[in-house]
Amino acid sequence: ASRSFLRRRTRRPTDSHPFLARSMDHEADRGSGFDASAKGIFGGRRRRACPSDQRNASAARLNHAAKSERLLMELMAAQAKFEAARRPAPSKTFVDASTGLRLRVCEWKSAGDVEEANAVFLHGSCDQGSVWNDVCLRLCAKEAVQACYGPDMRGHGGSARSSSGRCDARVLAEDLRSLVVEKDLYRAPLMLVGEGEGACVAVRLAALCPQLVGSVVCINYAADVNVRPKHVMQGKHWSDRKYATLDVWSNDPKLEPEPVLQLVDLRVVEDIERGGCRTKMDPNWCFESKREERIHDFAAISCPLLLIRGEMSNMCTDEELESTQRMATKAPLCKIRVIKEHGEHLSVSCPGKLSRILTRWLQVTEDFYHVSDPESRRPELLNIRPLPEYGSVAEAMAALRPRAIPTPKMIADELAKLRADDEQSSDAESDVGYVTGLAKEPADYYGFVG
Repeated sequence: ASRSFLRRRTRRPTDSHPFLARSMDHEADRGSGFDASAKGIFGGRRRRACPSDQRNASAARLNHAAKSERLLMELMAAQAKFEAARRPAPSKTFVDASTGLRLRVCEWKSAGDVEEANAVFLHGSCDQGSVWNDVCLRLCAKEAVQACYGPDMRGHGGSARSSSGRCDARVLAEDLRSLVVEKDLYRAPLMLVGEGEGACVAVRLAALCPQLVGSVVCINYAADVNVRPKHVMQGKHWSDRKYATLDVWSNDPKLEPEPVLQLVDLRVVEDIERGGCRTKMDPNWCFESKREERIHDFAAISCPLLLIRGEMSNMCTDEELESTQRMATKAPLCKIRVIKEHGEHLSVSCPGKLSRILTRWLQVTEDFYHVSDPESRRPELLNIRPLPEYGSVAEAMAALRPRAIPTPKMIADELAKLRADDEQSSDAESDVGYVTGLAKEPADYYGFVG
């Protein structure tokens, strides 16, 4: 009993020094001089250090520094190749969501007049919409879609931050619904593609508004996946960009140097106040998701569902994907695809393979994006833009009937009313900065309206 108690209390905190812990585990497995005692010192085992432990610790530090230098050399060698292969950036627009926040949206459009479906791509935490750039450029070049849209979730990229930072799938799905309304994407069902937290939002919107969604693609996500409330890089600060690059690589050491550099461009920004660099996302951002709600959303999906997993991904297992496939009882089609020799961040590590899978999926599910009656795709009929409500028929007729063109007399009467109101309020209040009824807008407002 005492041994099991000690084992529980002395378990190594893997998130304290992830890069160092991984590197030493890897070197220990290869048998390069790192034994369990050295791993225990850096992992935080509570036992008395002996001279051999100190020698092993010194060797671990030297080896870690040498390995960091080797990784930096690889990154420097890949930097020129990465800059030369940099693809065109997407066009960016802004949308005012009904929740009161302004969202930045990346857009990609096909060159020709394509009558295909539109696709919306949702990123995971600590990323932004442009992480899908390579995938969307390939889809538009093949004319597999009419257009692709990649919004930045609130608290990420160029989108606004919420006051509390806390959000869940329902709130983010409402942001996505506002994007669909503002961009007029309701005219035909959409293909929703999401990775991580973005997949959770896509499934929630498909459950809440099934009339808007033609199919859902989830990447490295399943109903039994415990969605992390915060990202491991959230709120971090580095003195130099190279240390940020090593930290990004340490979180996913299976990535090649080029995808790592691309993730650094997306996640890291210069810190003007403190110097150095920091993560772009909101440090207070927190995502909340309950397992019961995720199971309910998958059970409510009534459109085709595709579950994609990287073979080396730690986010979900094949058994969890199969369990999620059994939950989607209402989905007319549910498939599982595993991409070999890849793990997380499939949008940057293997955009070619992912775009080919999505192109094939669009061909298989093309009937679900077809609209027989375009008049039925109005937002009021789809219940995404509710009609105004009135207390009586007379009130509705007064509000909806055509308004008469104002005559000079009507304008003079309204101005006289406003002057009278201003005189009465000026007697009651003596504020220096009082704004009258005739000046509801700033002074420069009248300069550009004439």
